[in-house]
Amino acid sequence: MPRTIAPEIIRRALPIFTNFLIRDDFDEELAIEEFARIAPNPSTGGFLTADEYVMVRRTGSAFVMNRASRLSVYAAFENALNHAAVEIEVA
Repeated sequence: MPRTIAPEIIRRALPIFTNFLIRDDFDEELAIEEFARIAPNPSTGGFLTADEYVMVRRTGSAFVMNRASRLSVYAAFENALNHAAVEIEVA
């Protein structure tokens, strides 16, 4: 079952998430592609759970990822959400 959070947090999380993955030696294109898989419709604030995300089909992706890599990407997504929420709270 997808989870939800304020859409503004999801929007702010994208650049943070991208920076986290680039820091961890992932490609920027991969970061954007994976963000879209985790949060397919950011305007609703909906996003997948970790279990749902690792099960998503990656047909057509130029990047091969194993389960451990996907879980690492998901952890970066959760961290990006937390950072985005703090940015909004402080602003």
